[in-house]
Amino acid sequence: MIAKILVAWAVLMALVVFAARRFAGQDDDQARGQSLISQPGAFAEEDTALLQKAIPDCGRTLAGFVTAGTPEERNQFVHQPIATAGKMARFYAMNPIITVDGSSLKLKSDRVIKLAGGHAISTVWSVADGKTLDAVFLQEDGEWRLDWDQFVRYSDYPWPLFISGSGGDSGEFRLLARQRASTLNGDVGPLSLTLYSPRFGFPSEPGPGSPEIEVTRTSEDGRLLAAAFQNAKKGARPFDGQMANEDPEGMIRVRVRIHRTRNEHGNFHFEVEKVIACHWISSDEPGVTPLTEEEANRSH
Repeated sequence: MIAKILVAWAVLMALVVFAARRFAGQDDDQARGQSLISQPGAFAEEDTALLQKAIPDCGRTLAGFVTAGTPEERNQFVHQPIATAGKMARFYAMNPIITVDGSSLKLKSDRVIKLAGGHAISTVWSVADGKTLDAVFLQEDGEWRLDWDQFVRYSDYPWPLFISGSGGDSGEFRLLARQRASTLNGDVGPLSLTLYSPRFGFPSEPGPGSPEIEVTRTSEDGRLLAAAFQNAKKGARPFDGQMANEDPEGMIRVRVRIHRTRNEHGNFHFEVEKVIACHWISSDEPGVTPLTEEEANRSH
């Protein structure tokens, strides 16, 4: 009798141990599943934490910059101030210093951009006077400083003057690009573009446009532009869609080197020497992945 009881007790304990191990295994599987499921949101949580910490500093930097009245005062708020000082002096010699009521800045959107050299923060702000300001901040010596080139859409020379024949024959420009109708209607020849100067504070209202400029579709520059236009049609922006902006529909941002010539009839011809990037940030990263030649030929 005692032996039977002992055997029954042993069987019962074995069942308990087996069940415990099985449930423990299920718990481990669930834990691993929860870990894998939560991983996609890990970067979002990291970005949110970074924005919560950095945005107040970015706001103070921008407010200080837009209320400053001289290039010298503004220089203390910008990224790489020593390297930027000369460009600022040349720029403000040809362009007015636009001041804004810094106390009326209101954040509309913010994003974290992952550059090769570290994180950047892309923001859009509204101002009481109706302007919309698009600003990117880069970290330097523990401070979030304004990417001045991006903020003012720095170009070597004012675009309206350049396309009318003023200034040197070549220059680097931050512009908005639009595909012309001949390209959009299924033509697989060159990309036909019009390049516009952006209007500070009014991103939906571009400035003067250029005559038609053609870029070989399957060239390195053409494949990069084709990719940017293709992404824009899908509602995507550079850097995996993390660029915050309010550009006109159908337009993309470009940073390009342009060469100007004049024919025997006195008409100007413009050529894209290089598409440096499909954004305005002070980084030579293109921001988009170029299409292959086959993909570029299919894009229109």
